[in-house]
Amino acid sequence: MAGRWQAERIPIRLTGAGPVEIVGWSSNGEWLSYLQSDSSDEYASEQYLWVVKVDGTGAVQLDERPVYITPSWSPTDNVLAYTTQDPQEGYIPDGNLKISSLKTGMVATTNLWPQNSEIIESLAWSPDGQSLAISLPRNEKQPLRIDQITLKGDRTNLLTLGEAGIKENESYTRVATGLKLSPNGRCLAYYLNPNSASMSADGVAIQVLDIPQKKSIDLGGGLAYVQWFDWAPDSSQLAYIAGGGREAT
Repeated sequence: MAGRWQAERIPIRLTGAGPVEIVGWSSNGEWLSYLQSDSSDEYASEQYLWVVKVDGTGAVQLDERPVYITPSWSPTDNVLAYTTQDPQEGYIPDGNLKISSLKTGMVATTNLWPQNSEIIESLAWSPDGQSLAISLPRNEKQPLRIDQITLKGDRTNLLTLGEAGIKENESYTRVATGLKLSPNGRCLAYYLNPNSASMSADGVAIQVLDIPQKKSIDLGGGLAYVQWFDWAPDSSQLAYIAGGGREAT
């Protein structure tokens, strides 16, 4: 449901039946994106990416495949970045990055990161909307990385951590999550998650990367929620929640 803040207006229904999760508004407020589930069972459902205009018209499903990580709007244009997964293979990520543009009112989707490339676990738009920071987990051939990829497909490494290889019965830092760039684009906040879901739930390391200096700053430990980062408008400070043991302070 959506309604402009006028007492005489009646709310407009924007979505169809079934569970829905809001992603957010486009930068100019023309489009609302949301995830529509195909089942009421949250543990067995797949979420599909939709957009709809503010007046309730023009609703369209952007991709036939379910999403993998939460989509994100460009801060400057009607452009959505997202990844997908294979519904027939037990929710295996497709290892891609797609960009859907609605600038002209028509949907135009391109594969910025080709199908069956490395899996992207987190992404964040640059303030100018011309590139994204992407998080790539440690795997058999590569260590943990955070890269920057432009809308033209040019790629630059921002951070490499640890070594390559998947080791059984051994704890190591697997992936950076919760990427959040400062408003001036200079610094990137993120969490460092180990290769254990249980350990990640207990608390993870928090860091900030000074991109020009290629220097990481440790901020202690906390719980890995992206909404628990908030940069000051002038980029001078980062507010974050510290904690551990599945508790926060």
